[in-house]
Amino acid sequence: MKRLIFCLQSQKTKIHDNLFPAKAKGVILLLFIVSVSYYSYGQTVFELGSKLAEMKGSSDTTLIREAARIESLVYHLQPTIYIEENVLKAYGETPAVRVRVDAQSVGKLLESNPLFSQVELITITINSPADLNFSLNLTSLPGFTKLKYIHFLCSFNCAPESFINLYIPNPQVTVFYVVSIPF
Repeated sequence: MKRLIFCLQSQKTKIHDNLFPAKAKGVILLLFIVSVSYYSYGQTVFELGSKLAEMKGSSDTTLIREAARIESLVYHLQPTIYIEENVLKAYGETPAVRVRVDAQSVGKLLESNPLFSQVELITITINSPADLNFSLNLTSLPGFTKLKYIHFLCSFNCAPESFINLYIPNPQVTVFYVVSIPF
């Protein structure tokens, strides 16, 4: 009986080895590793509520403080630059720490502007599927020397995958989204 099992296992190994030669296995493994590495490099988009809950539940006080800062930037009154229909308006008595921009005006972020120097958060509002047609290189934003977060605010049912192609990642910038459908 042992001999029969051994023969069957040997045949299975031979068949498997013939179907996938060693070079093909290596190429497949390399492609898998590169794909996983690219995805984890910065292509992760976090749902804001879940990410904040995870950070607040951590025992790491640095993460807890960062969650509080993100909440403050997103939800509280802060000096803000608004860019709508390619028109820039700044509000607040101190330098702006966030920018709120509509999808059609994302190109304005590529302009070097001293008003952007203290900005930590960019919120990009997406109001329709037609707004999902831009690409923002997060490594090439002149003037945004303190940028830490990109926040996609979607007013219709957007899937997380919708945001992946909207930006070229920067490992120093965290990207998250919120789906907020008005009544």
